[in-house]
Amino acid sequence: MPYPLNRHLRNALDQFRLKFSPVSEDFPEVAEALKALEEAVDEAWPPWVRERRVRQTPTKRRLWNNIAYGKRVRAALEQELKQLKEGTRRQLGHRMTPYFLAKVALSSPAVSARGFAKSWADLVGKNGANCSRFTISRVRDAFA
Repeated sequence: MPYPLNRHLRNALDQFRLKFSPVSEDFPEVAEALKALEEAVDEAWPPWVRERRVRQTPTKRRLWNNIAYGKRVRAALEQELKQLKEGTRRQLGHRMTPYFLAKVALSSPAVSARGFAKSWADLVGKNGANCSRFTISRVRDAFA
């Protein structure tokens, strides 16, 4: 396999040239021999040029990661917004929708909080966001 020999020989020549260059004027015969040896190696084995891949810069990679993260977060937030608008969001402590707040605020003050809570529970069912009498009273007090 000529490739490893080529690589090792070129590395040895490079190391020798680097260490010999400060004193090359004192030994011109050695410098000429070294140059002849490098030309012979280039003739026998043409210099191998490695194909370089275009690497992404860290800022470019960070930009693509931020874009992908933004897409994931946006999709999750759109789904959460859709669930909140429907009033079926239960994971965040039974948050009340604006629709529910408007219903409570515009309801007749003569209707008791217990009656409103019972009718609301019948309306939304077991899977919906139920509301207690205390919460209905607090919402009414906020709008009063």
